[in-house]
Amino acid sequence: MLINLLLMTTCQNSNHNSPTGKENKYKEGFVDSGNVKLHYVEWYGVGSVLVLIPGLGDTPFIFDSLAKGLSPNFRVIGYSRRNHGKSETMEEKYDN
Repeated sequence: MLINLLLMTTCQNSNHNSPTGKENKYKEGFVDSGNVKLHYVEWYGVGSVLVLIPGLGDTPFIFDSLAKGLSPNFRVIGYSRRNHGKSETMEEKYDN
């Protein structure tokens, strides 16, 4: 469900410029469901959405080089799992 929320949130935002008018190579944001706050990174691209999921202990920034290569053909999004990187959870016990 959080992945769907993440996709809906990022797909609705098509603004690829920063507030200063300069194009960034990526943008960061959060999807907050109340108990879980997931950090995501979107590398600006065009086409279908491609979600990259890092391994245990990594953050989406591990995909920086890969995402830059994929972004001419895909809208690339990566996220940090719960309690990894900038993501948070209020739950003490959960199943992945």
